[in-house]
Amino acid sequence: MAQVARPLGICSRCLNHRSVSIVSSIRQFSAHDSHRDELTTESPPSSSNPPPPAREILDPKTVSTVSQEARLLKHQKLVPIGSRRRRAALVSASNIPFEQLPYQCFQEARKVLAANREEVIKKIEIQRARLERLKAQDMAVSGGERQKQTRVQSMEGELKRLKVLADINDPLVKKRFEDGLGDMNKPIYRHLADKKWRSYKRLITIQRVTTMSVIPDVLPSIDPTVEVNISFASHIIPPGDFVYSRRSEYAPTVRIQSFDKGEKLVTIVAIDSDVPDLEKNSFGYRCHGLWRDVVISPTKGVYSVRELPKENVVLPWLPPWANKGSPYHRISLFVLEQREGSETFKMLQAGKVSDRSAKGEGEAIASGESPTEIIEAATSVNDTVIPTESTVSETKTSEAAKTPEAAASERSEERSAILATIPKVERENFILRSYVTKNKLTPIGVTMFRSEWDEGTAGVMKRAGIEGAGLVFKREKALKLPEKYRRKDGARYRGFK
Repeated sequence: MAQVARPLGICSRCLNHRSVSIVSSIRQFSAHDSHRDELTTESPPSSSNPPPPAREILDPKTVSTVSQEARLLKHQKLVPIGSRRRRAALVSASNIPFEQLPYQCFQEARKVLAANREEVIKKIEIQRARLERLKAQDMAVSGGERQKQTRVQSMEGELKRLKVLADINDPLVKKRFEDGLGDMNKPIYRHLADKKWRSYKRLITIQRVTTMSVIPDVLPSIDPTVEVNISFASHIIPPGDFVYSRRSEYAPTVRIQSFDKGEKLVTIVAIDSDVPDLEKNSFGYRCHGLWRDVVISPTKGVYSVRELPKENVVLPWLPPWANKGSPYHRISLFVLEQREGSETFKMLQAGKVSDRSAKGEGEAIASGESPTEIIEAATSVNDTVIPTESTVSETKTSEAAKTPEAAASERSEERSAILATIPKVERENFILRSYVTKNKLTPIGVTMFRSEWDEGTAGVMKRAGIEGAGLVFKREKALKLPEKYRRKDGARYRGFK
């Protein structure tokens, strides 16, 4: 009996102390089945699935493997910045400025480059002094105006070369250029951009226009010195690529990157060199757009030709099309530089002078133009006038007396009168060779794309008011030789029996 009471005593002490573990293990008396309690106490399953784990956000400045670069481009639509070696170095040496990387060889090399840069800067100062003395020298002493201009151009080229040599080996300059932070107003960044463009993109462009016979079909030759890219609806078109008719229905955006100092006046021409000519059984030309007096510079060259002022539009954009059955059409876009010897450039100079007069004196001097040069450019179009200080002061007084609205309307009227004297250009049978020769233009850039018949061509032609959407071209079969000649040729190739 004592042996039986001992376990009960232990359980009584445990119950008196309210042990949680023992109490929870003891089954309580109940009037219903214990399985029902288990079913009712179970938590209902969650109706919503747990959220998927968040995808890792990659930094385009620090990805250093091929798989990370692929994921960055696929999921985040970003391109890695800089070279892979540089990105790997940034990961290993985080929060340390690039010029303070703790590598002894790197720091010693920077000291050598800094000493070399000081020597080049001294040469630049000497070259500048020589150039100033030459410009101030009398033409009779220099051997004539032509000889003096030749020497000035040669010394300016040498000065430009020294400016590039001063920073060509600087690692900080190369880092900024790789990151896309280079200032194109500086010669070193223009040099690096030009070198990069000539190493690949320029070769591709020349290969496309020569392989597809745009050169010499449209122009006999070209030496591109500016980079030209076109895009339709933010889609950049590689040279020679096919473009759907619906995409090319609206005017493109033209990106012209110049690598030379200063501004240039250019003419942009879009021409189709594969227009079927049924009467001559050959192909002709059609101008799909012509824009003139467009200003480009190393920092300015992105234009939506649809938004250009009316004064710059000679022929608005016409959607390219190809009839069903005809071969693909080559649409080429040329950038033509307007030279000082052309009548167009002289007319434009008169128009630009009136525009420049609205600028302040400080802005004109900052751009490298004195008021005397501005007045001289204005009067040299019709007759030669030597400007004096009184002429400049009178011009400033008259410009100050005018209101901004009156000055703007006067400039618009002058420009309209100048453009009214320019002969009109016809779209059909537009010969670019004759246009370049007549206006004394120089081809400096080119790109192209191709157009062919697709499911949207008919709609594009209808919306643009172009007739001939139902016209279908078919190739004629080759004419057979007469019977007697066929027998003779057949016997010749089969051999005599």
